[in-house]
Amino acid sequence: MKSFAVVALAVIFAPAALAQHRTFAINPDASEIKMTLNTTHEVVNGTFHIQSGSIEFDRGNPKMSGSVTVLAGSGKTGNDSRDKKMNKDILKVDQYTSVSFAPKTYTGTIAPSGDSTIQIDLNLVGQVSN
Repeated sequence: MKSFAVVALAVIFAPAALAQHRTFAINPDASEIKMTLNTTHEVVNGTFHIQSGSIEFDRGNPKMSGSVTVLAGSGKTGNDSRDKKMNKDILKVDQYTSVSFAPKTYTGTIAPSGDSTIQIDLNLVGQVSN
């Protein structure tokens, strides 16, 4: 299984985000995973649709925990032939429907209310079979 770097997650946070330790359910309709792949020839950017997730964090500490699950076949890089190869050969979407990540740390600012865009470093947890 090959892994890739996931670099940003847009998340809707509630006004209560001012409290120190928080747990938030990710709204799949208002959030996305943005990824960057550093290949030998180019940098590839893309997105994945979030299926579900929740994140725990403390505003005074950049460490996070939780889980984020994306639909394996939802990856889009703007190149249909590359996406087809990624789905078939790397993510093996015929075999695995979802990919799960565990957030480790974040950079950026979490707004007191409304939308926030932060950069999250994630660990690949695993793939879920059909």
